[in-house]
Amino acid sequence: MNRLLGKDMTMNKKEKIESEELRFIYKLILEGYSDSDILNEYIHLNDIGELNFPLRNNVNFIKDKRKEMEIASEVLKDRTIEILKPFMLKQREEHFTQLAEISATLLQSNLNTVVENQREAIYRSRSKEIYGSRYIIKDSENIPIQLNTLQLINLFRKNVEAACKQYTYLVFYDYYVPHLKAEMPEMVVNGGFWPYVEKEPYEVINKIKELTKHKEFKGICTLCGDLETQIPTFISSKYNNIAQS
Repeated sequence: MNRLLGKDMTMNKKEKIESEELRFIYKLILEGYSDSDILNEYIHLNDIGELNFPLRNNVNFIKDKRKEMEIASEVLKDRTIEILKPFMLKQREEHFTQLAEISATLLQSNLNTVVENQREAIYRSRSKEIYGSRYIIKDSENIPIQLNTLQLINLFRKNVEAACKQYTYLVFYDYYVPHLKAEMPEMVVNGGFWPYVEKEPYEVINKIKELTKHKEFKGICTLCGDLETQIPTFISSKYNNIAQS
């Protein structure tokens, strides 16, 4: 019993380690050094007379420091996520607000008033007919204006150009369009944004009408990604060498 107690006391008695040495070890761990590589760095510094702390030759000493750093990094990671998450959620909210504003821009020139012309509904069944007055919009004085499909597409195209000019092509095509595709899976199946606009402009415009009222949007664009997983993934990438043996 006394022998076991003495053994435990010996094991628990740890040599004091200065902060300079800890920084040395942690830096090498983060750079991807293995435990044996770190011990070799001790030897190298000792050989050239630049070792400012004890020469280590026990791999378990390095393993212990790696484990301590791993535990500390987990605590720091959780805390960092806790700190960053409100900021990222705010950024996401601002992103969605911009998407709603882009939707409103796409409905300029009274496109937000567009409805189908019931008298010309027969053209819905003629896929190649684009000249019948299938749609009606109302001007600023509430006067109905009849449009054919081609006119509707051209009016929408001008609004896209206005949105690109105001928000840049990058924002429109890399940020907005992916969310619109997520809201309209049929757009992906039918060749993408412009092919589907040219095929079903009225359906696209109606969906955009809905999006002006949205506070959240489906899908992931190059800006937002999946923020719930990006934060821990980003932080984990900074510590991905800690747990190496």
